[in-house]
Amino acid sequence: MSYLQLKDYYERCLADHGPTHLGVDWPNPEGMETRYKVMASLIDWADAPVHVLDVGCGPGFFLDYLHKTASPPNLRYRGVDISPAMIAAAQARHPQAAFEARDLMEDPLEEASVDYAVFNGVFTVRQDMSEQDAFDFTARLLSAVFLACRRGLAVNFMAPHADYRDDSLFYLAFDEAAQLFKAKLSRHFRFRSDYGLWEYTAFVYRAPTGSL
Repeated sequence: MSYLQLKDYYERCLADHGPTHLGVDWPNPEGMETRYKVMASLIDWADAPVHVLDVGCGPGFFLDYLHKTASPPNLRYRGVDISPAMIAAAQARHPQAAFEARDLMEDPLEEASVDYAVFNGVFTVRQDMSEQDAFDFTARLLSAVFLACRRGLAVNFMAPHADYRDDSLFYLAFDEAAQLFKAKLSRHFRFRSDYGLWEYTAFVYRAPTGSL
């Protein structure tokens, strides 16, 4: 089954619930904000300007978080989603920001055109895709976007050690993620699974970070 079914799935969520946490299929706003806080820790705001690509941006909630918590004057934000409906909602909420409906696998960005990319919940749902198809989609999209990143990316996955299992979700073990990153992206990465949700976030860097 095609990954395009995910676009249809999230557009149904948006149609049913509007630009809310339920409209992007997160169960509660508290968990959504926790994820944004973890994702934002990828970014070194000491650089100027900082170009951040929000992949699967939905209605632009990560931009809300950045404005609320950091509002850095050196932020250069770009939101991309495969869903035109999500992009329309994002543009309505943030008319001055840069949003674009785009399939980044079929139409990738230029190499080294952004500093960081974040993928929040992009690979959580697999619907009717097989586990192999979901893995292949993950590998292909991460590879395409990492080429555009000068510094690194953050991505979250459902943890296979979760207390529950849902066949419509995609679970990726730590060792499988590590093998994927090394083969397709970079050998410089770290994991976080300490923030209270049944998932983990991986940070993949183009070069060693130097922080110990």
